[in-house]
Amino acid sequence: LPKIGGWINPNIEAIVDLEPDLLVTVPTGSTRSAVDTLMRLGVPVLLVAVYTVDDVFACIRTLGAATHADERAERAGRDHRR
Repeated sequence: LPKIGGWINPNIEAIVDLEPDLLVTVPTGSTRSAVDTLMRLGVPVLLVAVYTVDDVFACIRTLGAATHADERAERAGRDHRR
């Protein structure tokens, strides 16, 4: 896989060059500037915050909606409650 920098110092040029369909990241102060720049450059960004187990499954549903995999995401969310 191509190197695109680290968690704190992502290589914006490398990310833009990859022309991602979606960049998924967590909202943190250390990456906010890079995320803002990527969004300004037209990179689709989805911020997800996960702090609890319930957040994990909410995140799965959010990712499912963003990637047109709603049914699979809903199924995954239901399966964890069994």
